[in-house]
Amino acid sequence: MPTVIQFRTGDKIINTYNAGGQKLRSDYYTYSLKTTLPLTVSVGDINNTVYTPTNYTYSGTAYIDNKEYSITKGSTPVNGVYPDNFSMVRLHTTEGYLTTLSNPPFLTDMVIK
Repeated sequence: MPTVIQFRTGDKIINTYNAGGQKLRSDYYTYSLKTTLPLTVSVGDINNTVYTPTNYTYSGTAYIDNKEYSITKGSTPVNGVYPDNFSMVRLHTTEGYLTTLSNPPFLTDMVIK
């Protein structure tokens, strides 16, 4: 399973898996300073990605049990690192998934006594 997918343009996808091979997280880095020539990285080498808002556009997804979270980066670094902000976007069920948890459709028809 690929942990790092690096594109010649500087874009990169970094995947994280648990010991059983289940994907826990995907981080997508889009290089803001587009080049006309490929990055000078030898075959098999991985370019070190240091996120800053001026170098990269970031988006990510985290998977915890049956919940899917969108990840964004904070705008102010803490100890030199931009913190991750998580917001739940989907709750996966056996019948599909929910994107709105404030008024789940299966609860609107219930009568509570």
